[in-house]
Order: sequence, then C-alpha cells, then structure tokens
Amino acid sequence: FLVVSIFVIGRFSRYLMRLIERFDYEKHITMYALGFGLGLAYLASFFGLSAAIGAFLGGFLVAELKHAGKIRKELHSFREFFSVFFFVSIGLHFVPPSDITFLLLGALVLVAGLAGRFIAYGFFGMLVGLKPRFSVYLSNVMIPIGEFSLIIAGVAIVLGVPHAQDIINMAIFLTIASAFITPYFIHYSDRSTKFWSRLFPRFVKS
Repeated sequence: FLVVSIFVIGRFSRYLMRLIERFDYEKHITMYALGFGLGLAYLASFFGLSAAIGAFLGGFLVAELKHAGKIRKELHSFREFFSVFFFVSIGLHFVPPSDITFLLLGALVLVAGLAGRFIAYGFFGMLVGLKPRFSVYLSNVMIPIGEFSLIIAGVAIVLGVPHAQDIINMAIFLTIASAFITPYFIHYSDRSTKFWSRLFPRFVKS
C-alpha cells in the first residue's frame, strides 16, 4: 500500500495536477487536495488498514506540491474546527486509571520513548554529521507524542481489540506526560548536550 500510494498514486496525482494547471482550475486546488486525502483514507480502510495511514500519506504527497502553501492556508480553519471534535471524542473514551501498575508501566514506556528519541536523533544525528548541540536539541523537541498516536489508539476501540481501553488510556497518558516534560528538556538542552557528549565515543563527535 505504501509503495503504490507513493509511486503510483503520487505519480498519477502529479499528472492530474498538470491538467488542473493547464485548464486554469487552480482555484479548486484545495478541494482536489481534500478529496485526494479522503480518497487515500478510504482506500486504506478498504484494504483493512487504518484510515489515518491513508490520510497521512495523502498529506505527505500533497505537501510536495508547489501549491502546498495555498492548500495549508485555506484548510487551516477546517483543521482548527475538526481538532476540537477529535480531542473531545478521544477524551470521552478516557477512563482515569486507579491502578498503580498502570502508572508504573506508563512511566516505563515514557522512559523507553525518551531513550529511543535520544538514540535516534542524538546519537545517529551526530553520526550523520549534525552538531552535538543541534542533534540533542532535535531529540528534545521530538519528545511529544502527537495526535497521530491517539488516532491509532482510537482505532483499537473501533475494531474491538482486547484491552482497547487500556491502549487508549496509555496513549492519552503518554501524550499528556510528554507534553508536560518537553519544555523542561528544551530549557536544559545545553546541559543535556554536555552530558550526552561525554557518553559518545570520540570518533562519533569527530
């Protein structure tokens, strides 16, 4: 699905874009982008995948168009409008956990996520040539767990996956916790850079 979406549908989309420009229908370009995203979302769900994956790919392909800035500007109000309904619907599924085991597991997953980000962006960032300060700063700003995780977790409830309630609770807990700790990590980014730099082998830093 990924290969077909990016290479086949993406190439076909560029052909349609040339037709739109040729017949001077650029004023309808935003409707085309919206329909393109919804079409890929439907296609993903048709094959048993999450519709969010299709919508994400649609946005990824549309972002490469030269009209991406115009599309983003015109869809901004739609995004704000539907974001309210999205977060309310997710919040209605949230059941505050009373089990200490859940909190301990959540803290463990959060620490594992932090470690993964520092390895992915900090260590490999330096390995591909980024400066130590920038690579550590990049790992700090990538800490927040975004709404895409909530979308995927919400699919568990729709599909009736076992322990779906625990999955959505964990996703919401991690989203909130990561949002709260991110500013502190960014604020102390210089100190963490010095700490991580001491751990990295000399050949990585050079």
